[in-house]
Amino acid sequence: QKILLDNLASAPVRNVIITGANSGVGLAGAKLLVAAGHHVTLACRTKAKSDVAAQACLSYAAAADSSLFSDRRPGGTAVGAECDLSSFASIRGFVESVKKE
Repeated sequence: QKILLDNLASAPVRNVIITGANSGVGLAGAKLLVAAGHHVTLACRTKAKSDVAAQACLSYAAAADSSLFSDRRPGGTAVGAECDLSSFASIRGFVESVKKE
């Protein structure tokens, strides 16, 4: 686990999109990526859920210390976005919003 965390922190800063990021493995991964300094878009079924998850990621990153990452890099961001994967219209809207960023 320590090797994985160190590699996340030493990798070039990436823009990452995670679907289903409001709970479980998606949320855990998003927290680690934000704490490692990456820019994460959390795509969830509702905007409200994605915003709560994004705030949780930012809080986790703010509390992370050097014991978690030996080369911790500040500046990770988390942005919530609505993307209901059961709706093609929602997916298209999400893609268009990501293209604008």
